[in-house]
Amino acid sequence: MVKLFIESYFLLTLCVALQCFVFIRETPEGENMWYHFRSKGEILNSSMTFIYLAVVIICPIVGYRVIVKHYKAKNLQHRYVKAKIGVFYSDNKTNSLRQALFNIYFLLRRFGSVLVLVFIEFSFLQANLLMVFSILTLAYLVGAHPLKTWKDNRIEMYNEVTIYVCCNIMSVFLNVSMPTSLRGQLGWVLLFIAGLNIFVNLVLTAHVSLKELWNNRKEKRYTKRAQASL
Repeated sequence: MVKLFIESYFLLTLCVALQCFVFIRETPEGENMWYHFRSKGEILNSSMTFIYLAVVIICPIVGYRVIVKHYKAKNLQHRYVKAKIGVFYSDNKTNSLRQALFNIYFLLRRFGSVLVLVFIEFSFLQANLLMVFSILTLAYLVGAHPLKTWKDNRIEMYNEVTIYVCCNIMSVFLNVSMPTSLRGQLGWVLLFIAGLNIFVNLVLTAHVSLKELWNNRKEKRYTKRAQASL
């Protein structure tokens, strides 16, 4: 359940931020927050928004505290600890604290990205802030190599480079003095880069899934043969 929450953190935070935007910007003049609690549907919707807001804020804080606590105790790899909180670091290294905190940085980066996309009105500033986030994340990945395999680290770096390039293109694309023809060409370049990234990640995901299915099938086959020989 926690793993699913971490994977869907960006979308969940985006939905919460959009609802908070409505609270802040769409409340009529002279009305207060209770304007959004007039009917049963609005009460349910607004209450769930505040609950999810608390969850998306508290989750990274709790994850950070428990990882730091157990890292200092040097028991992150103990079976009991991994069963309890391993979802926060099971896919990454724990040789150093900055490696162990990879998923927490992952959550904070997405939380910051949502705030930029929802609450900052200027598109040029949005693109540049997202570019800064991408540079910081790429520097972290290059310096820390937090994931367990060489391939996983390279895939994350490739994704960050793609985001960085797209943000650069968007910064140029938003220049009002740019000729229309060049803007159209940049749009196609942006679509190609984003589409290539999606295609590569889909291929890699399919490859990993098929490999796991094949290995599981081989393991079951060998198990049946071993049992039959007894």
